[in-house]
Amino acid sequence: MKITRVKFSNGDTAGFLFGTDYAGYRTVLTSASSIEGLTVDKRGRIRSTSGTLPEMTMRQYNSLRSKSLKEENPITRDIQTSFATWKHNSPNTVLYLSGARQVGKTTELKKFAYSNYEQVLYVDLSQEQIRTAFEGIISEIKVPFLALNLFITVSLGERYFWNAPSTILLIDEIQESPTVYNYIRSLLSLKCHVAVTGSYLGRVIMSDKFFVPAGSTYDLELQPLSFKEFCRAFNAETTLDKIDVFGKSDNNDYVTLTQLYELQLRIGGYPAVVQAYKQTGDVDSCIRLIANLLSRFTDESSRYFTDDKSKLIFKNVYRAAVFEQLSEKKGTAKLMTDEITNFVKQDTKLPVSRNEVNSAISWLVYSGVLGYCDLYNNGDVAQLLQARRLYFRDCGLLSYLIRLHGVDVASAKGLLAETFVYNELYRLHKKAVPIVANPVPCCSVKNQYELDFLLVECLTGKKFGIEVKSNKGTAPKSLSYYEENGLIDVAVIAERTRGGKSENRNSIRIPIYTVAEKFPYI
Repeated sequence: MKITRVKFSNGDTAGFLFGTDYAGYRTVLTSASSIEGLTVDKRGRIRSTSGTLPEMTMRQYNSLRSKSLKEENPITRDIQTSFATWKHNSPNTVLYLSGARQVGKTTELKKFAYSNYEQVLYVDLSQEQIRTAFEGIISEIKVPFLALNLFITVSLGERYFWNAPSTILLIDEIQESPTVYNYIRSLLSLKCHVAVTGSYLGRVIMSDKFFVPAGSTYDLELQPLSFKEFCRAFNAETTLDKIDVFGKSDNNDYVTLTQLYELQLRIGGYPAVVQAYKQTGDVDSCIRLIANLLSRFTDESSRYFTDDKSKLIFKNVYRAAVFEQLSEKKGTAKLMTDEITNFVKQDTKLPVSRNEVNSAISWLVYSGVLGYCDLYNNGDVAQLLQARRLYFRDCGLLSYLIRLHGVDVASAKGLLAETFVYNELYRLHKKAVPIVANPVPCCSVKNQYELDFLLVECLTGKKFGIEVKSNKGTAPKSLSYYEENGLIDVAVIAERTRGGKSENRNSIRIPIYTVAEKFPYI
């Protein structure tokens, strides 16, 4: 087997490659005498028994790791730009990356780390041995540099901890350890860069063992693929960029984007699912993969619930959330929670309280499976009521649940279209530099008129009312009511269309897939 010495930029040996597998210096040192081609001299240094070993720098090795990761996960994610912004503008904070299970948090952070740093130190807290060792060392040794140096040499087998901006410490599954989570602020004393990830952040938010490190973190969220990223995966991003919302582009471009939109409604945006479709072209195999992801998420989440009743409630909230969305009641949070509670009672045949259901819903929201939609009551943007409606955060996940629970075709189309728009608007609301008001999308209700979404543009204060239609049709009554009564400045119908202004200059139809990418449309 070919052995290659990997060295730091200062000339010190960092570790060795055995073929393509890397091992840190301390790891190799413990067994060098039994490795053919290596030995340990009298001064305790690892030497070759057959002359000088071939060499590469740590950055060269990291470049190979980065290339390999990108080949295995070829979809380029927009989050990489946000990582770069953090590195250059806010390195004195801990990058805190949240997001649902399997959206690619670890993969994307590793892509970034191996492309931009010399020493990459990865700590997976889901591994009990690593977690226990890390907790023990930081509890015993109060100086962060000394604690990290001991942990990295003893537990990770590296030669030493290079405490410099050229090093990044990646801590994965941070929710597994209150001790490490509460240590985040102490890590700011280090010169190296630090990033942490977590999937089940409901455990953090809903537990008194975790102390939120306010002001110490640079918070980012990785979501399933946006429609723009989805188009990028199928080499159609340029088509989306140049499309005209009023029908002036080539017809073939609208056809291409409509087909991709309909595909994303069916398979969603989890990277592994999209990649599977690219390889097989089989939607049914993608649905099976989504079912497996959901099953795994449910099983893993159940570990954090302490009794069988809570686990049963949690598992039944999925179905209840689907039918709550179908009920089209946007008015109050009480209606939403009561309706889901009633569904769960019927399914479990147990006396279930609203508080118990709320706990399950909160877990799903903090885990990135469900998202809240706020309400502008009476069409008044000054009357904001929070968490008045729920949406699934991925169309593929919802598509699977719709199949599972036998939702009729017409209702399914409308539900998926509205969910698609919610998730596209959610990304618009989460822009680092605010474009629209409020952290999450908002619906609106006035009298009997219910508006799917109401956006307020930050710079102008202009109000956009949006109604979602799964097929072409006449203008919805609610949208007309809001426009006629001066509650909105622009009435927008998002549907399967090439777009175009209506006779009323303040009322427009746009292709549904442009609802976020082309905002403010006119």
